[in-house]
Amino acid sequence: MKPFLLAWRTRAFNNFLSKLGKKHKRFWKIVGNLALAQGIGMMVYAMVFLAQNMLLLQRGEGAPVVPIIPGITLSLAPSTLIPLLLIIALVIVFHEFAHGILCEVEDVQIKSCGLLFVAVIPGAFVEPETSSLESAPPISKLRIFSAGSFANLVVGLLLLFVVLNPVVFGAIISPFYQASAGVVVLDVDRENPSTYANIAAGDAILRINGSEIRNVYDFLEYMSRTKPWQVLNVTLLHEGSLKNVLIKLVPHPRNETTGYIGDAVFNYYPPRNPLLLPLLPYYAYSYLNYLALFSLSIAIFNSLPIPMLDGDKVLLELLSSLPSKWVIPLSNVIRAVAVLLLVGNVALSLLGMHSMISL
Repeated sequence: MKPFLLAWRTRAFNNFLSKLGKKHKRFWKIVGNLALAQGIGMMVYAMVFLAQNMLLLQRGEGAPVVPIIPGITLSLAPSTLIPLLLIIALVIVFHEFAHGILCEVEDVQIKSCGLLFVAVIPGAFVEPETSSLESAPPISKLRIFSAGSFANLVVGLLLLFVVLNPVVFGAIISPFYQASAGVVVLDVDRENPSTYANIAAGDAILRINGSEIRNVYDFLEYMSRTKPWQVLNVTLLHEGSLKNVLIKLVPHPRNETTGYIGDAVFNYYPPRNPLLLPLLPYYAYSYLNYLALFSLSIAIFNSLPIPMLDGDKVLLELLSSLPSKWVIPLSNVIRAVAVLLLVGNVALSLLGMHSMISL
């Protein structure tokens, strides 16, 4: 236990990792080889992406690369902080367990596993025996070092598949919710028509002018055919009761030729149990979406050849076959380029955010 760091070490998980790794050793070997190829490929991709993105950021077109700093780049509100901490915990657990399983497969002894808290950020770790790891063949070490990021990549892609496919998402929540039968209102623009029609967050829009609205796509398609100042007869499910309201549309902020209702919506999945909240599927969807994006981001970031990251261990192991006098100078050059690219992306992203706020 140290200031801002609380770690709990145990061997209780060692047997679990050992059984999991030894039971399907051939399968995990294949996974390890895929992880190795991904680790090398992702390192190259991460460097190229940061280089290209830095050029785009200078023109105001790149993707922002911003570190998570509670209180600075992230709100400290419990509604934001608590889900984020849960996401970080899950990402780290998948990451470290992958390292642990590959250690068992490659016959590298595990000293201990455990949980830790760095300030308020939860995490996990797998600590291999140093001598056992150092004496392992290079190919084994590369598989172990690459396993964590590969696990994050696989989890991220699977979750992305779920959130991008409403049919799959609906099937997952089907034990608790029926198929989509409308759109649920997430938020209402206070200066627009829905406010004056007393539509509130949690209400479900089932029909517009008698036309059935089954999901977000139906809603957007119908609204794309409306005109400003058109009056809509909207059938709502409000606190368990049906009601009809008339809404006079205003011009859409981004397209003045179409009507605007002022609602943010999501698919409405009728609860199978009245105790279940209609907005719960949206919260689950949002959580899975953030978990997917965070997993993919960590998979890319952790592949960078920067000290303390897995990418750096992969780099050093790849360079170990070269004459020893070249390893340190070459690795330091590659590290320096990676750090400069990362810092450049973060700096340009923060400057871009500041200029947007100033405007």
